[in-house]
Amino acid sequence: MPRRYRSRIDAIWVVLFLACAAAFLAGVVNRSANPAMSRMLLELTLCVATVFICIGVPCHYTLLDKGVRIQSGLFIREVPYGNILSVDPENGTQWAPAWSRQRLVLHCRHGNIRVSPLRREAFMAELQARLHESVTAG
Repeated sequence: MPRRYRSRIDAIWVVLFLACAAAFLAGVVNRSANPAMSRMLLELTLCVATVFICIGVPCHYTLLDKGVRIQSGLFIREVPYGNILSVDPENGTQWAPAWSRQRLVLHCRHGNIRVSPLRREAFMAELQARLHESVTAG
C-alpha cells in the first residue's frame, strides 16, 4: 500500500517566501510612485515564485509497492527498492528534492539521492522494512 511523506521545510524557505511576498506587495503598493521600479519588483517576484513552484511544489516522497517515488515540482523519479543499497541520515546543503538540510541519503546503484521527509524516523523505518521485504521476496 502506498504511503506518502511530505518534505520537511526549514525556516529559511519560509523567510524567503515572506521576502518574495513583501517585494510583491511593495511593487503593488508603490505602482504610482515609481512605475518602473514597481514593474521590476512584480516581474522579479513572479519569476522567482514560478521557478520555486516548478522545481519544488509539491515536494514529497511516496513508498510504493516496488519502489520510492520522489516528486519535487515537475520532476518525478521512481527508484526500485532493488536499486537502493543503504540509507543514512545527513545534514547537507547539496541540491536535492528536499526543503530541509535534515536529510536521508539513499545510496543507490547509480548514485545517491537525498530526501528530507517530515517524519524522518518513520520514513526510514518503513523504507528499511520495504527494502527487507524486497530482498526476501527477490
